[in-house]
Amino acid sequence: MQFTPYALINFIVTLVALWLGYLIWSRRPGIGVRAHVLLSFGLMLWAFGSGIELLVIDLNAKLLTTHMTYAGITLSTSAWFVFVLQYTGYGKYVTRRLILFLLIEPLLVQVLILTNPLHALFWESIALEAVDGLTVARYGYGSAFWIHAVYAYGLLLISLILLVRSLIRSSPLYRGQVTYLLLSSLTPWIANFLYVSRLSPLPDFVDLTPPSFLIVVATAAWNLYRYRLMDIIPVARDTIVEGMTDSIIVIDRSDRIVDINPAALRLLNVPAGTALGRPAAEIITGQEHVVEQFRNVDEVDSEIETEIGGKRRNFNLRIIPLRNRQQELTARIVVLHDITGLKQTNEQLKIASERAEESTRLKSQFLATMSHELRTPLNAIIGYTELSLMGMVGNLNDTQKQYQERVLANSKHLLGLINDILDLSRIEAGRFELLIQPFNVADWVRDIVEQHAVLASEKGIGFASELDPSLPEQVLGDARHLRQIVVNLISNGIKFTKEGTVSVTVRREPPHADGEYWSIQVRDTGIGIPASQRETIFTEFYQVDSSLTREFGGTGLGLTIVHRLIMTMGGTIRVESTEGAGSTFTVTLPLVPVKDQAPAPVSAHLT
Repeated sequence: MQFTPYALINFIVTLVALWLGYLIWSRRPGIGVRAHVLLSFGLMLWAFGSGIELLVIDLNAKLLTTHMTYAGITLSTSAWFVFVLQYTGYGKYVTRRLILFLLIEPLLVQVLILTNPLHALFWESIALEAVDGLTVARYGYGSAFWIHAVYAYGLLLISLILLVRSLIRSSPLYRGQVTYLLLSSLTPWIANFLYVSRLSPLPDFVDLTPPSFLIVVATAAWNLYRYRLMDIIPVARDTIVEGMTDSIIVIDRSDRIVDINPAALRLLNVPAGTALGRPAAEIITGQEHVVEQFRNVDEVDSEIETEIGGKRRNFNLRIIPLRNRQQELTARIVVLHDITGLKQTNEQLKIASERAEESTRLKSQFLATMSHELRTPLNAIIGYTELSLMGMVGNLNDTQKQYQERVLANSKHLLGLINDILDLSRIEAGRFELLIQPFNVADWVRDIVEQHAVLASEKGIGFASELDPSLPEQVLGDARHLRQIVVNLISNGIKFTKEGTVSVTVRREPPHADGEYWSIQVRDTGIGIPASQRETIFTEFYQVDSSLTREFGGTGLGLTIVHRLIMTMGGTIRVESTEGAGSTFTVTLPLVPVKDQAPAPVSAHLT
């Protein structure tokens, strides 16, 4: 072993490269991290191998360290090439195939060094020589070495060209970053030239290329760590910012335009290449009021309306501040998103919505008025017909009596239809009121049962009822509209049941976390409802089959009114049915016993 202070330089480079690789990997600031870590690792091998070679004196030991040195050299040049590709916007070319191709040369160099005694292609001669009291190795380079050198310098040259192109194409906002990398990438060229040409002021066995390459690695790490260099890649910007339909303008602290994308150039009708470096007020002409309004605003998200090219345009304006590490404002990004079409669409939708609401209001008003006007003469017809049937206007023969009964039946049917339309129109107009007051549940159920038991008996079907004794004697609710709900459900059950039974069950539900409920269940053994049509039975004018209108009558409004009444009462309705075997409608409502509430009547609007 021998000692030389020049070995310490390489060991320091090794430690710094190791630290930089760890720092960048632990921070993971963006793309380019892996390439930079490999670059740091390659430099570490390179510098460590060079340092050990200066310390050992045995030829075989020096050859062993040379393996490590060249592994670092080949890995560093390949990793730097990949890093530059990613930085300059050519990351799409960094594929698995390219990585495998770049690994060929490092592996081939290792094989050539290992087998050099057999062919002398990499080194034609190797000898030990004493220089300034140190034992150093002298190599006579062979053809394979020069091919390796051309390949390595080729990768470095391509990387240099890409950085120069990036510097030319980048806006002033990014040129500082590119300049740092470009200048640092020139240092290995200078150091290696001095070493090969032996013009270095240091002894000729001291290679300053590893320390100079550390400048490259450190510069890239600094940009990655501090400036997040890979977060906004200067040339990748061409494929992102340049292709955006939104107008983007970057303005520095002196209100000069330092970057602008094609969309903004088209919007402002400014030729490409004439905007950069000029004051924003000179480029954004005809919009002085907008410029002045947001001149000193660092951050905003607002809508603006202005005239461009003789047309009124609406934009969503965003101003985003760019700050340095000391939180000082360095620039502002202005983003203009054209929302003219969206605003016009919204206006049209608003007008259409207002027209629809007005149409609905007029329709409801018309229906309410017409229903009211129709009920007056119908009630007169029903009244006179009943008087006629009672014999108060003279005796009727059998035929006349039959005709009068048919007039009365059809008049009552028509009156029911008009009442349904009136109820529905009031619901839609928000003018329907629920009258909440105490009522006796048993009396309420008995009255409904007595009315429908007769109707079921006349049709030849059974009718049953059941009242849960645990229900309170009195509850709060709108007895009249609750009766309308149940009557409608029972009437439908009787109407659609040809044989069997219709039943109504009123019971108390098990306690819930959100309060107490009671339910009214109406079951029939009628024609049932197909599964595919159960979701639409509460739709206005809907019937399961249009032929049912002719066979059973009805308009399809009853269940719609039932559903809306139940929803307003804070309840729910569900239906279970088997086609051909009957249906079960279950209405669930909040249970409010009179003892828990004041018995005074309460009006509630149905909307």
